[in-house]
Parts: sequence; C-alpha cells; structure tokens
Amino acid sequence: MGDAQSSAVVALAGWLAETQRIAARDPREPARQRPPPPPSGLMPQDCAAVGFEFYAKGSARYGADSPFHVNFSPDLQHQTMLFDGMKRGQGAWLWVDGQAVPVPADRYGNPATAILVRWLDGRFSQGLLADVESPARALALWAWVRETGLIAMRGEHSFTREYPVPPTGFKPTECNAVGFEFHDDRSAYDSLDAAGIGTVHVDFSPDAEHQAVLLKGSHDWWGALLCVDSEWVPVPREPDGNPMCDTTARWLDNRFVSVQVGGLWEHPLLDPRKNDSLGDIRGLLVWDTVTHARQLLLPEPTQAWTQPRLSARGDSWRIYPDKNAFEQDRPDRVLTGMPRSPT
Repeated sequence: MGDAQSSAVVALAGWLAETQRIAARDPREPARQRPPPPPSGLMPQDCAAVGFEFYAKGSARYGADSPFHVNFSPDLQHQTMLFDGMKRGQGAWLWVDGQAVPVPADRYGNPATAILVRWLDGRFSQGLLADVESPARALALWAWVRETGLIAMRGEHSFTREYPVPPTGFKPTECNAVGFEFHDDRSAYDSLDAAGIGTVHVDFSPDAEHQAVLLKGSHDWWGALLCVDSEWVPVPREPDGNPMCDTTARWLDNRFVSVQVGGLWEHPLLDPRKNDSLGDIRGLLVWDTVTHARQLLLPEPTQAWTQPRLSARGDSWRIYPDKNAFEQDRPDRVLTGMPRSPT
C-alpha cells in the first residue's frame, strides 16, 4: 500500500468512526451536528481496504448490516457516500463529491434511502450522469422532484402545502440526466405520477442561467405554482388557495420571465362556455430576476387577451393578445420606459 493510499485509508477509517459517533447521539439533542464530508479523491481500493464490499461495479456497502453505502462513477472522477441509519433511528446523510445533498423523503416524511440506493446503483454508477456539470446538483434535482411530487400528489388542496425549492442553478443537461423530457433545448418537463396528472415544467432563459419552474399537482389543481431561480414567486390564487398560473413560462430575455395567469372571472369578454379551468381571458405575471419584483399586466375590459405574449423593443414592452397578433406585430398595449436586461 503506497503512502497516498495509506493516507486515504486512514482518513476514511477515521471518518467512518466519527460519523458513527455523531449518528449515535440522540437526534433531538440541539448540539447534534452533521458529520463532516468524507475524504475527497477516494478510490475503490481505499474503500475495500477499510471493509467495503463491492456487490456491483462502482457500488459497495460497508459490511452486510452497515449504514454506509458508496458509489463511484465509471471514470472514478465522482463519488457518493450515503449514511443510512434509518434502521437504528439515526436518520440519513448523503454527500456527492464531498458536497452535502438532501436525501429525498418518502410519503411519511422519512428518508427514502432504499429508493435512493437503487437510483445510485442504476444511474450514477452506470455513467448516466457523466455529461452533467454538477452530479451533486443533478442528484439534488432528482431528490427534489421526487419529494415535491409526493407532496403535490397528496390528496385534495395540496396546493396549500409548503414546498421545498429546487436546487439553485441546475442546467438542461442535469434535467436530461435525471429523466426529464424536452419540448426543445430550453424547455423540459417531468411527470410526478404514473398517470401524468402532476407535472413539473422547467423553462430556461436564453443563456440557460435562469430557471422558471412550474409545479402542478393532483386533480383539483387548476393552475401551477411558480419558482424562479429557487425562489417561490407569489401567483394569483382563488380564495381556497388554488393557483391561477399557467403551466409554462416564456422568457423575454435573460432577465424577465412571463407566465399567463387566469381567474379573470369578471372580465366582460370572458366566454364561460370555454372548457378552461383558468378561463379563456388571461393576464401576464412578469418576474424580474434582478430586482425580484413582480408585475401583473391585465387586459382592459375591451381587450380579449386569450394567449397574451410579451416582447421588448428598445425601452418599451409590447403586449399582444394572441399568437396571431404577435406574428402580425399588432400589439394591444405598449409600455414605455421599461427596464432592460444588462448587456
């Protein structure tokens, strides 16, 4: 055993002991801290030297009944380390390349470690995250979709529940790696249930640096909740809390994003015969990613905005009532002196 490997083995053995010591403390103790991250740059032989048993390529457990589980990417450039103390009532912790990542919860709020291990064995160790910028962020995105879906599909009025925010700064490649489907290179979606009733839809800004996430849950949801760059944006709601926001977003540029909103039940041009849970007359919610300010742009009583679109021209914004008017450049409203994106 070389000096470098010997040093890694000693560090790993010490970390395993320290993590188990911390985990053995009562989780209710205020002083109980999360263990430090595992040593970086580990190799399979380092793990084998301290007692990890490899049952598949890139996948090992620390003894038959141990709470530790390690996964390596095929190129050995990335690793995950999971502490699964659920059987002992000690909780669960996960690190990806030394970065702490939340463990997804099951429908009862407990860490879903068995599902996580299967996912790591079947995707991480099989190289399906090889092309992503950050495996840690990709895994955090997968965990968020799973946990959020369990909340959103949990019976009636689940739109009133509190939802965690998605990880910051995730990219299209990371969506692809964890199973999202794509409408185009900047618009992706995933189902929250087998029937496809619940959905999460992501629209990326032109530079792919910003993400607008639209979350829609079970049958009684009329619209979606909106999260931009890991910040929940207030959307119009019905008295019972049902969101009146559409399920897709449209970026004006790399700063502003807009989403259609409904619920304009008193508008004189609303057609009640239309089978549309948000109503066929729409407004626009515009979010500024720089100032974190929200604007609601609503049609006048004589304006029938059925598919409103927003475009920028110089320092003005032009609002079109529908796709046809947009293609013919016939705006219904022009707002001047509007802020621009940084160049």
